[in-house]
Amino acid sequence: MTETNTPSVPARNASARRRATIDPRLTPPVFLLNLKCYPAALGPRADSMARSLAAVGREYGVSVGLIPSLPDLGRVAASKRLPVLSPHCDPQPPGASTGYAIPEALLAAGASGSLVNHSEHRLSPALLRSTVDRLDRAGLVAVLCTRDARES
Repeated sequence: MTETNTPSVPARNASARRRATIDPRLTPPVFLLNLKCYPAALGPRADSMARSLAAVGREYGVSVGLIPSLPDLGRVAASKRLPVLSPHCDPQPPGASTGYAIPEALLAAGASGSLVNHSEHRLSPALLRSTVDRLDRAGLVAVLCTRDARES
């Protein structure tokens, strides 16, 4: 046993050390705007919505975040105006995961996190757990959607 001046406290898990990467602009309470895939909110219109939402957040001193469609996510996030979340995330590992929105890809695109289990993209309990775990390990926020308090 070695003695040190620093108390030895083990980290709960590896993700506890990564938490510092979570976007500090997502301080509760947070207003999130999900653009879904409506034509009026795709492409350059998503950028316009991001500008407007960021301005409203500043004006009222409220934490805000935008959830654009997946194809718009990287471009909107690059503006650094506000936190941007993905509308979905898959727990597949990096590598041969064509067509999946994996946490590493979301992080590389500039996302702060992802919706998980949205009513339009429900997940099984096992898939839900693995997705949240993967997001946590990547240092991304998981915004869980549930039907009601019981499901929560």
